[in-house]
Amino acid sequence: EANKLTEKISDELGIEVFPYSVFYVFFEQYLEMDYYATVTFSVAAISILIVSYLFLGSLWAAALTMLVVMSIVIDMMGCMYLFDIQFNAVSLTNLAMSVGIALEFCIHIVRSFTVEDGTRTFRAQVAMGRMGTPVFNGIALTKLIGVLVLSLSQTAIFQIYYFRMYLILVILSTLHAFVLLPVLLMLVGPPRLPYALASDELETL
Repeated sequence: EANKLTEKISDELGIEVFPYSVFYVFFEQYLEMDYYATVTFSVAAISILIVSYLFLGSLWAAALTMLVVMSIVIDMMGCMYLFDIQFNAVSLTNLAMSVGIALEFCIHIVRSFTVEDGTRTFRAQVAMGRMGTPVFNGIALTKLIGVLVLSLSQTAIFQIYYFRMYLILVILSTLHAFVLLPVLLMLVGPPRLPYALASDELETL
């Protein structure tokens, strides 16, 4: 109603008039939330694809990594509904940050898979054998410990938008990296990297 009234006044006076209230500053975010979310996740997905391709040397592996990471973000949005976490500027920022954290869980395993010889099943087993423990101990457990500290906060915003969301992120990222990703690698994993690695060259000397 306020927007309609100011638009009418603007047309009559020929100048730009807009409504203002302390409450409008907060609620105005919801007018463009879908747009900003679409732009944020689109840019994030494209960035993952490009950066992963540059570091992995395989567009196939980069696309698979992007798929798993974005599935983590989508599952997080589903869990937000289950745990009564509103979709607003704070949660959108946390979702954008979760893209990078989720990538950290997956990229090491995919990289290990791409440098192994053999069948997809064998390469997935070797990749999990080599990188499973480092990823779990060095990434999952360390992040979990840091997140659990937030549970001691008495502030609602930290409890809801940081403790709950980042706990969900760690759990989902671990499940995707150790359950979904190995299955995808066994079914549709990329071929071995076409170029020789430094370790291969050392073994031939």
